[in-house]
Amino acid sequence: AVTVGLAHEHVVAGDIDAALAATLADIRRCGPEAVAATKALALAVGTMPLDDLLDHAADGFAERANSPEAMAGLMARFSKTLPPWAQDS
Repeated sequence: AVTVGLAHEHVVAGDIDAALAATLADIRRCGPEAVAATKALALAVGTMPLDDLLDHAADGFAERANSPEAMAGLMARFSKTLPPWAQDS
């Protein structure tokens, strides 16, 4: 499944808990506003013409890229620390 792109990784049964914990830790490092915008965009697929959806996606990306959350995420990345929303994880 990994080879043909149906899955991101293969995990043996004994390693599932550790793999899940690692994946959840990765997700927790994502900006919550960016995650919400991405989910909303995914839910919008099929509800409008593709050109409109792409324009909507580009507008949303530009808005998120200039947000305080994005700035905090970039600062955390450059300083090699966790972003504010991930520090309690």
